[in-house]
Amino acid sequence: MIVICLIIGILLTVWGISGKISASRRTADYESVIGHYIGYEVYSEGREGPDRETPTYALVYEYEVAGETYTRKTDYGTGVIPEIGSEREVLYDPADPAVSVLAGSSSHTALIFGGVLFIVVPLVFITFSLAANGRFAGASIDIAGVTVGAALFICGATALFCFFGYPNIISGIGSGGIAAITLVLTLIGAAVLVRALVSRRSNNDEEFED
Repeated sequence: MIVICLIIGILLTVWGISGKISASRRTADYESVIGHYIGYEVYSEGREGPDRETPTYALVYEYEVAGETYTRKTDYGTGVIPEIGSEREVLYDPADPAVSVLAGSSSHTALIFGGVLFIVVPLVFITFSLAANGRFAGASIDIAGVTVGAALFICGATALFCFFGYPNIISGIGSGGIAAITLVLTLIGAAVLVRALVSRRSNNDEEFED
């Protein structure tokens, strides 16, 4: 099962990254304009019962080029609804401004985030299993702590950039929403990582001095 999860994670990550690269090449000559959030459309219906799922929404943004108004919606669903008028960068084809994409997160970034989760979670499980068997007893650093810290930091940072993107991260953090919570988890991961790297080494240094 762990091997299957790792394979799925690698495939999802590669698929997402290749999609992002392809999209970047396709929009290399596009021009940029600021769009504003005006509403949403239902992307997927919610479901009641034991397997309850909350509905997700495609966010709709409006932008203007040469006096003409156009709209573009996200190609993925989200449960996070921004404030009306929230800004987001839109990249459009100067030859046909109706052809456009939203900068930042996309279905490709969702694949990358999912792939990272499929890779990180099994690695954490493997690390704790090995630690429980005393495999890291003689290590100069806290391997389990490093793994947990790195997992929190990587997942948090990936989520921030995948689902918010710069500069939306700044506005999300400022509004105290999910971006702020994710940032806190990322910082916690960084703190745990640093502490795990230095704590056991410090203890070893004290023992050596004694």
